[in-house]
Amino acid sequence: MNVLINRVEKIANVRKKHVRLTRFERVTLVVLASIIILLMASSIYTRSLVSEINVRVETIKEETQKISVNNQVLQQKIDDLMTYDRIVDIATKYGLKQNEKNVKAVTE
Repeated sequence: MNVLINRVEKIANVRKKHVRLTRFERVTLVVLASIIILLMASSIYTRSLVSEINVRVETIKEETQKISVNNQVLQQKIDDLMTYDRIVDIATKYGLKQNEKNVKAVTE
């Protein structure tokens, strides 16, 4: 019976002992934990920057689309103002007439 009690006490003592970490192991653990935390923070920061840039890109695309539509409208107005009939009407309004003798053909 004594032998059994001694074995149980030894097992209990073994379980109570904590494994002590060396100074190097503690420093290594702290450094690794710090690196992991920094990587997580940088990942979150990078994702927020990407999100912000995507919002800017979409805004610029919308502005570009509006400007493109405006340019098309203005080009249509220019084309309408440059029609031959309109130019002739304005010329006759100001007393100008066509003189084909003054027109020179350019050939190569």
